[in-house]
Amino acid sequence: MGLNEASRLPLYVQLKELMKEKIEKGEWKINDKIPSERDLEKDYDVSRMTVRKAIIELVNEGILTRKQGKGTFVKELRIEQDLVKLNGFTQEMRLRGLKPSTRVIDAAEISPDIDVRNKLKLNLGEKVFVLKRLRLANDEPMAYEVSYISEKLCPDLLNHNLNQSLYKVLTEEYNIALKYAMQSLEAGIASKKEADLLNINENDPILILERLTTDGNERPIEFVKSIYRGDKFKFLVRLTG
Repeated sequence: MGLNEASRLPLYVQLKELMKEKIEKGEWKINDKIPSERDLEKDYDVSRMTVRKAIIELVNEGILTRKQGKGTFVKELRIEQDLVKLNGFTQEMRLRGLKPSTRVIDAAEISPDIDVRNKLKLNLGEKVFVLKRLRLANDEPMAYEVSYISEKLCPDLLNHNLNQSLYKVLTEEYNIALKYAMQSLEAGIASKKEADLLNINENDPILILERLTTDGNERPIEFVKSIYRGDKFKFLVRLTG
């Protein structure tokens, strides 16, 4: 399919749509270098300005990325995660056709600080389990999570397989129904530790999500702080008026 000069659509828009189609059909794959401006100019018999405008549009839409001195490449799309539904990481990745996996970094029983104790509505002296886990999709690090769960609600939690969905463990092993959550989201930059875990560079952008999950009686069950890769995720919220 070529470009139609008689069309009411500008040539650069037509070219942009043809380039998007090549990506959607898999002719140009993620991380592939696309043809040079000169080659696209010859292939579609258009001006260099038309080619550049089409590429700029695709870069602005997050579909292509330019690398200094190397060329223009197909950019990996960010995973869109809905902030409205109470889904765990495992379920979210499966919904998007990705293979989720988990790597436990540390798991222990501790005395929580006052912030965690207040969030989980614990009495002084009550313990929590802290789980530090790396969450992966298709074997690529996506998020680093630190979860706190009341010890009295889930005795012997550390004896269960934690390299899986924590929500599944809570539901199936402890008969806890997770119903509600309050969460916040903010931008940040990666520390050296976070960067090493997530396979990114120190000071790269990250998304910091905190979530307090409760059961049907609004009893606090889990408080978790998650560090998501800023280059892999974007979060969606549906608003109504």
